[in-house]
Amino acid sequence: QRLAADGQHGEGYDWLRDDWAHFEGHPEDPSVWVVELPAEEGTASGSDRTVEIQIVDDERKLPLNKGLDDEADPWFIALSELLGSPGRDRRIVDAIDSNTDPFGPGGLESDETANPPYVAKNSPLVTHEELLDIPDMAEVFGGLRASTSVAEDIDKLNINTVEREVLEAVWARTGLGAAKAHELLECRERIVFENEEKLVETATATGGCGIGLSD
Repeated sequence: QRLAADGQHGEGYDWLRDDWAHFEGHPEDPSVWVVELPAEEGTASGSDRTVEIQIVDDERKLPLNKGLDDEADPWFIALSELLGSPGRDRRIVDAIDSNTDPFGPGGLESDETANPPYVAKNSPLVTHEELLDIPDMAEVFGGLRASTSVAEDIDKLNINTVEREVLEAVWARTGLGAAKAHELLECRERIVFENEEKLVETATATGGCGIGLSD
């Protein structure tokens, strides 16, 4: 219902104050939609039963299935920054790419000593739980599930919704990093970027939000 209502607005963009992402009825987290359930038959009128629903767009997360076996690929660089642990990033790439050659130092296509023995899937991930098949991935699984997506149709991140950790990882080697990520998130409290072509113009017109975005 909420997504259908959002589509009726005719907006060409998603942002965190859209109907699907912002609900005034939850005092602690406005992204949670609280739905009251009808009272069970035979009970007193009224109901204290509720369901909490949160809709999260995948374009705010780093796409795992874009991790090409190229050290210069921006998605791979961002994944490396997000993980902060050499080797795990390459193991994820080896699990996804179609070839059977380890992706450099730390890469892993198979491990007969693992219990059970490990063989890389060599195709895109369908669920995050598949990461747990990769050796030495359990420790970082929670963070990966929260900050990454297995959707295959993501080509760009949504600057209106992207998570702080993802933004910092993407910008880490550009000279922008955490400071600019913080600046952009503060800027998003005041404006919405409606048009990609006018991103820098929009940010610059809003007191100090444009510094560095042109890079």
